[in-house]
Amino acid sequence: MRAAEVMQGSRVEFDSEFGPQVGTVLDVTRDVGNGEPFAVVELDHAMAGMLWKVPLHQLQPTAARH
Repeated sequence: MRAAEVMQGSRVEFDSEFGPQVGTVLDVTRDVGNGEPFAVVELDHAMAGMLWKVPLHQLQPTAARH
């Protein structure tokens, strides 16, 4: 997923140390330390409501089945 395609409200998935995650982008911003763009993602399912800071290059659009 290209950075230009990620925006507030985008449905995304990504891999984490806890397995695949699915959620909704709440915000897109840059890291204060290294300037890398990242998304704040609110997770669905088992970890519903948790917020994760995910680099944009790790995000994929969700499939229609999610």
